[in-house]
Amino acid sequence: MEKKKITIKRAISDCRKMFKIPKSTLSKEADGHFLIDKREFERGEVVSKLMNYFADKVIIDGQCAVEPITLLYTSFIIGPRQKQNQ
Repeated sequence: MEKKKITIKRAISDCRKMFKIPKSTLSKEADGHFLIDKREFERGEVVSKLMNYFADKVIIDGQCAVEPITLLYTSFIIGPRQKQNQ
């Protein structure tokens, strides 16, 4: 099955809705960098929601990267694909 191609802007918009931003007073997003407060969604919930969302989608020339574990937030970035160092 071919995945649906979406833009970075669309992925950010959809994730804002999925994590109730900007209505949330705890979680936030700026320029595709999401900080999801663990009082709203545990890390496992965030990863699961992202995996389900991207199961049938791919970001055109972009990526979604979950950052290392932090104490208060689950952090992920949606943005341009990083170039590999040669």
